[in-house]
Amino acid sequence: MSKTIVDMPKVNQLLDNGWEITMFKNQLNSYTAEATRSSGDEYIETDDFTPEQALTRLAYKVQGEII
Repeated sequence: MSKTIVDMPKVNQLLDNGWEITMFKNQLNSYTAEATRSSGDEYIETDDFTPEQALTRLAYKVQGEII
């Protein structure tokens, strides 16, 4: 199990700043989260063991931080 923190306020910032999120359970039975700018210029993807962890990891990755 991943030790990724869950930081939903950071995920809120991601949505408030114009990112659209898609999430699905992948073939490895973990969760993939993808973020796309509303303008369609940027695309970022990550995954983790729970939906909350995948979203948190994505929110940090969009801001250039790796957790």
